[in-house]
Amino acid sequence: MNADHYPKAAKGTALFLSLCALTACAAGNAGLGVAPGENVGVHFTCRLPQGEVAVSTRPDAGLGGGERRSVLFMPRTSSDPVLLSAGSPEPLPAEKIRPLEEDVMQQLRAKVLGMRQGETRSFELHAMKLPGRKPGEGIVKLNRVTHFPKEERLSLDEFKAQNRKDPVVGEECSSASHRPPFRGEVVSVSGGEVLIRFSLTGSAVPLFYGTGTLSDAGQDYQLRVDTEAGRLVRNGYVSGRIVQVTANLIAIDFEDQYGGEPLNCEVSVESVQPAVPGAAGVAAQAGTAGVAAQAGTAGVAAQAGTAGVAAQAGTAASGSAQ
Repeated sequence: MNADHYPKAAKGTALFLSLCALTACAAGNAGLGVAPGENVGVHFTCRLPQGEVAVSTRPDAGLGGGERRSVLFMPRTSSDPVLLSAGSPEPLPAEKIRPLEEDVMQQLRAKVLGMRQGETRSFELHAMKLPGRKPGEGIVKLNRVTHFPKEERLSLDEFKAQNRKDPVVGEECSSASHRPPFRGEVVSVSGGEVLIRFSLTGSAVPLFYGTGTLSDAGQDYQLRVDTEAGRLVRNGYVSGRIVQVTANLIAIDFEDQYGGEPLNCEVSVESVQPAVPGAAGVAAQAGTAGVAAQAGTAGVAAQAGTAGVAAQAGTAASGSAQ
């Protein structure tokens, strides 16, 4: 049927539909807000109840205007918005703890539904819980006191693997079990065995869960950690809160990546793009709000310490604090 045969109102409708086809009705879609499956570029900043910045897509967050960064905060290297696939959060796989940043982005997938480009809203988030986990299963215990021998014997192969050279009596050397502020020296080489003696070059050892102090305890060296219950902590991709400190142990609860606190998040929609079949959505952006290289799943035990001798201040046990 020729368009001239339409009534005038119908002709106007036909013209509008034609224009929509040419422009993708961008204005109309924007008016409806973000729909499930659409790819949304967002900026967000989440703060703890005390106002400290816990996570943000903005690298300079918490640096001005009297703001402070929480110990949970890890800055980005990019200032671009992160891309989310709008919709329901992906369920947490059993036995996997998501990095703080990924947990926030997963929850924001649902929060951005209905928002419009250029709009900013505030939301309160609580950490997603692992399915099937019992209370206390996220608690890790660390030794408060760790002892280090003053001498160590290595085979020639072990010594060469750790030092990449042959042992020479009187020369300084390294050991996987004694890192700075320990200093190792080759004392003797005999029968395919290397004897190393250690001395201290300092006493303070910074740890993610407190301050360690090294001292000479006579037969060995002793590392004692001072910290307090209630302290928020982060080590790589895992974060939580110290729940108990005893004479011998420090118990840290990593079950709640927010440390048991709600996060107050300010979210701005920067762009909205149509859904792309088969796109990875938020998964491709999982590490962009924090540190992608740390989005592993090795477990906190392997991360018990990363600053020098802290590698020896490992876990004592898992389970409820004693």
